[in-house]
Amino acid sequence: MSRDRVEMLYGVDATKSGWVVARATPDLSEIGLYLVPELEPLFWRVIRDDGLLAIDIPIGLPESGPRTCDRAARRALGQPRGSSVFPAPMRSTLKATSYTEACDLSQEASGRKLSRQTWNLLPKIREVDSRIWVERQERIFEAHPEISFMCLAGSDRGLSSNKKRPEGKHKRHELLGTAFPDVDLDTVLASLPNRLAALDDRLDALACLFTASRIHHGTALRFPGASVEFDSRSLRMEIYG
Repeated sequence: MSRDRVEMLYGVDATKSGWVVARATPDLSEIGLYLVPELEPLFWRVIRDDGLLAIDIPIGLPESGPRTCDRAARRALGQPRGSSVFPAPMRSTLKATSYTEACDLSQEASGRKLSRQTWNLLPKIREVDSRIWVERQERIFEAHPEISFMCLAGSDRGLSSNKKRPEGKHKRHELLGTAFPDVDLDTVLASLPNRLAALDDRLDALACLFTASRIHHGTALRFPGASVEFDSRSLRMEIYG
């Protein structure tokens, strides 16, 4: 599968009711924002129609220790944003049916229990893992919005403001305005109401869209750099921004 030709770009972020999807033409002149309940129809469309997608969820899961890409991304962001890159769960935890079981499996595999944050995301991680394989990684990539915002800010570290706070939302909105100068960002954001997806989730999906564009043009940052790390399913464990 080749990605020499790209007809549509996608940025995706998880939300309580499904997945927020930001879609754009390769020249970023037309952007849409919408919600999907599950990923497989979207992934299938990306592959079928020569798309390229960046998603904020772990792709490739370790067996016994932390992923190199997570550690590298945290170092790049520094404090306080480095903590937004949470450790990917051990692959064995995907079969857990309770938080206690997940902690036990994680402890056995890595010597550490699973965080509540990771447990809450486990259904999303499980969904992605069941829908991704080596060939699809030619079109579907793991991204992290805070890396995207760091790049947009032209900085060597992550933003100081928290994305949940008003000043953090304002700063991220401002930076995305520079990424998509030919669109009315407020109109795009308003097309998906807050009752369906929180503003920070919509901003994160747009940040992933920006990263998808950078991957397409060969300008994205990639963690962990030149080295390549694979999981037990031969999936590349890497983060783009």
